[in-house]
Amino acid sequence: MSLCLEPAPPARRRRDEFAAGGAQAARPRPLCLGEFVAANYGRLMQALRGHLGCPDLAADSLHDAWLRVAEGGAAPAPAVLNPGAYVFRMACNIAIDRLRAERLPGAAEVIWDDIEDTAPGPQRIAQARSSMRGVLRLIEAMPRQQREIFIGVRIEGMLQSEVAARYGVSGRIVRRHLRDACRHVESQAARLRA
Repeated sequence: MSLCLEPAPPARRRRDEFAAGGAQAARPRPLCLGEFVAANYGRLMQALRGHLGCPDLAADSLHDAWLRVAEGGAAPAPAVLNPGAYVFRMACNIAIDRLRAERLPGAAEVIWDDIEDTAPGPQRIAQARSSMRGVLRLIEAMPRQQREIFIGVRIEGMLQSEVAARYGVSGRIVRRHLRDACRHVESQAARLRA
């Protein structure tokens, strides 16, 4: 079933007519909800067409509601004080369920098609691991004090003054070791890329 795009006929009766009792107030109450739907099918259909704006959807929803209440065949429960409003709301809920069922499969396909998988593939993971091993080899090849200062500042995130105090050197020596270590790593990385 597709979404109906034709204009709805003008509604002459309002759906709140059922809540107020409307024309049914003078009539005796039907024995069961199925009989009520059969006796008031035209009025219910007209109210649903006006509310839903689609005659096909209104007809299908009211028919499904009639099938549901007719299968029960029981007299209306005391909780159903207004069978017209009850059946009208049931048909509206059925229409909403139908529209949702039509809309969801297409929407899910569009959503999943638009999402790009940003997770690295096996080749990219292997390249990253290889690059990491290369960087670790470069760091291990540095002189001990230069390597420890580089790891302390660049990897562990320590302040240069903290590294200077830890190793008992001046801030100037820490800056020089960092400069030399960064130049060494960058030159070796550029060599590997080329």
